[in-house]
Amino acid sequence: MHIVICGRMRHAAEIRCLSDELNRIGYGTTIPQGARIDPPPQDLRRDEFRYYFGEIAGADAVLVLNINDKERPEGYIGGNTFLEMGFAHVMSKPIILVNDFRHNSLCYVEEINRMNPAVLAELPQSNPLYHHLVKIKSATDKLFSSQE
Repeated sequence: MHIVICGRMRHAAEIRCLSDELNRIGYGTTIPQGARIDPPPQDLRRDEFRYYFGEIAGADAVLVLNINDKERPEGYIGGNTFLEMGFAHVMSKPIILVNDFRHNSLCYVEEINRMNPAVLAELPQSNPLYHHLVKIKSATDKLFSSQE
């Protein structure tokens, strides 16, 4: 299974760590250019939206690393990540969120609800990706427990 990871570039280190852990347990991953250890210089970067659209099209699922932090509301999903989720939704790709988003004041909470994302904290057993969700949750739990 190949997973595209989306999230705020403020959390680039966490995106890299999660990607490494998912790779370690057997998943293929793609992360944003800006989250890479050696990102290409700004003038040589591909158009991130077109690039990531192609990556999402070829992926099996999209994992949104919507980390809770002091700077934004709980489960915050920024504009770029919301757009990437929209790409995934239109292409019928499963969307997996690390944290719940429904308790914040985003103006597009209803639109995210209509995309029907799986939230790792809820681990819905009825989801056809349940066994993958359990492994992904384990990887995210490991990442966040090491940061405490």
